[in-house]
Amino acid sequence: MTVVLCRGPCCVDSPPLLRRASASADEPAAASVDAFLALGRYGKGGRVPGWLTLRPLLVLGVLAYGVPAMLVLQSTFFDDKIKKEWFVNVSTSEADMELTAVSMAFFTLWGIGTLVLGILADRIGRKMVCYGCVSATVVLVVICAAAPSFGVWAVARALLGIPVGAIGAVSFLLCVEWALSSDNALVASGMMLLWSLCAVSFAGLMAAFDAMHLNWRVQQLLLG
Repeated sequence: MTVVLCRGPCCVDSPPLLRRASASADEPAAASVDAFLALGRYGKGGRVPGWLTLRPLLVLGVLAYGVPAMLVLQSTFFDDKIKKEWFVNVSTSEADMELTAVSMAFFTLWGIGTLVLGILADRIGRKMVCYGCVSATVVLVVICAAAPSFGVWAVARALLGIPVGAIGAVSFLLCVEWALSSDNALVASGMMLLWSLCAVSFAGLMAAFDAMHLNWRVQQLLLG
């Protein structure tokens, strides 16, 4: 059996038992992947990763790793708008407490989801888990935007922590596992930089949305 573009135990889209049973057979495949990624590198002596390494970094780093930062930070901008819609006759302290509870639930499920789905990704493949998490994120974002009550919004927002956290972890692993081992530090740093850039640009994006007088529900859909 021929394994194409697979680096031994990092080949997450092959059955684990098959990988363990054919560990020695994967070694030539790993070498061929390294040779493939070594093509088209930049700089003197090929010290800078080439497009074959940078392409998945940019795609996964921005879309699957950086953009979720906006979903994480959206409460910073949406909370006041939500208060005006659902907490008109409620004290500010009580409203803040309920919104804080939703954020706590979001990050609690983030941790649990990342752990559980990370283990699942090791078993069934990272790409499959990533696709499922992206689909779940879109569905939950739509529910948040169309929520008829605070309770529905709170549940959907809390559950959103599961796929958002898992997307970040799984896409990070995909990028690092694909790259040459000598590029791991650079790729990891690039992923973190893209996360930070997306988070910083979020303020400008929200300012543009507000300038267009978009409802927070429309803004939620655009972010998702």
